[in-house]
Amino acid sequence: MQLERIHLDEADELSRLSREIYAQHYLHLWYESGAWYMETRYGAETLALEISDAGVGYYWIKSEGEKCGFLKLIFSGFPKELPELSLEDGLEVERIYLSRDAKGKGLGREVMQWAENLALELGRDFVFLYVMDSSDAFSFYEKMGYSKAADKRLDFDKMKPAYRGMYLMIKKLV
Repeated sequence: MQLERIHLDEADELSRLSREIYAQHYLHLWYESGAWYMETRYGAETLALEISDAGVGYYWIKSEGEKCGFLKLIFSGFPKELPELSLEDGLEVERIYLSRDAKGKGLGREVMQWAENLALELGRDFVFLYVMDSSDAFSFYEKMGYSKAADKRLDFDKMKPAYRGMYLMIKKLV
């Protein structure tokens, strides 16, 4: 597994891969197949703005030299559900997307370990993320040492209500 920083001139490629992977895993969440969500979150212009933001890091996930997913980190975030936590102390793993073919090969575990090591290098005390309460990923994160810290509910009108629940999960590193 290799991780490589995504650059501004790769926004179109990231948009294509984001939509492809999203369609493989998440269309069941939406009334209209998630077209609105994919356009607002994974349009090339939106991604270019995020890639340009110094507080955000996008990375290609590669296996055997081929791009099979991406990682999105937020360097300057903190979980709003827990205001006692400091902005400077945490690192948010906002997205780990792997193609269907890349699942089950241990890449998710390697990516999370890499993110945790990066957080330590940056002097962060914890890593946090949000996971859908209906997702199998919840148990994966528990096995990785993350604990449920809060509940959250998404308010997307076009999303089926049964899938709007999320958990905030945190792993203390120090």
